[in-house]
Amino acid sequence: MFLNYFLFLFMLLFSIIIAISSTSWFILWLALEINTLSFCGMIFSWKSKNSSESSMKYFLAQSFSSAIFIFSAMWNFSNFFQINSTLNTLFINLMLMMLVFKLGMIPFHIWFTTLLPKLSWENSFMILSLQKIIPLWAINSISDKTILILCVIFSAILSPILGFGILIIKSMLAYSSISHLAWMTASMMYNSNIWLTYLIIYSFTTLAFLYPAYFMKMTQLNQSSFQNLTLFMKFSILFSLLSMGGLPPFLGFFPKWLIINILWNSHFITLILIVSSLINLFFYTRVSYASIFISSNPNKTMFLSSSISSLFLLISTLMSPFIFLFV
Repeated sequence: MFLNYFLFLFMLLFSIIIAISSTSWFILWLALEINTLSFCGMIFSWKSKNSSESSMKYFLAQSFSSAIFIFSAMWNFSNFFQINSTLNTLFINLMLMMLVFKLGMIPFHIWFTTLLPKLSWENSFMILSLQKIIPLWAINSISDKTILILCVIFSAILSPILGFGILIIKSMLAYSSISHLAWMTASMMYNSNIWLTYLIIYSFTTLAFLYPAYFMKMTQLNQSSFQNLTLFMKFSILFSLLSMGGLPPFLGFFPKWLIINILWNSHFITLILIVSSLINLFFYTRVSYASIFISSNPNKTMFLSSSISSLFLLISTLMSPFIFLFV
């Protein structure tokens, strides 16, 4: 099993290298197909009860988007439609939408949010990190990204709303990933390569959170899951969540600060992204506080107290870096 898994992993990494070094859309599409087949093989290698279903669902979603993507690319870069700017723009937008589909961003998120909870921990990390590289690289290579603004806005607004209150770890990570993708794709509209820095840091923070969850066989963020953890492990998970939420001075805040500097003139998008992160961060702090610091069987008063306390902690921590401006 492990030999097959690492063989498919090697093919997956090889497809990423092909994609980022290619200068042809056909070669990039070919790398996407190798990437899809490799990851399907990695899913199937675990031989779990959901492996066949998950592998087929991922294959169908990726194949559908790849077919429309290569069709749009062929017509867009042929000489037939060069004189018709409207059709040219249509095919470029179709290419962008199919790449967004591959990433699982809103409104194409259903396959992603239903697939991730059924994957193994190893494959969950892969789909949250390495599997984003080729679609993001392709999006960054397209010059006209106007329609991408809508996907950024929808993903930033709806992902924290849809993910709010979800305690299942993998489902929570799915909606958190969509929120982070909104930040990455927003930076691309200004032809910035900061998305790559963001993806690397996001992958590290996600791994830092997934490792203790995998080690302790946690499936949900609740009090029963935290009962057998050491204090160090509890705070490790807490700090990982805060870093994923982008709370300063944790590592996850750094790429968001860089993107805010780029988007400073786009006040509307910047505001939406910040509010989206604050909602996610509020949920993370509330869940962490309730799970780590409160005893078992909390009543409604204790739950309300944890919400107020976590909100106060969030506001005070966010304000602390700016206190020095008034000294």
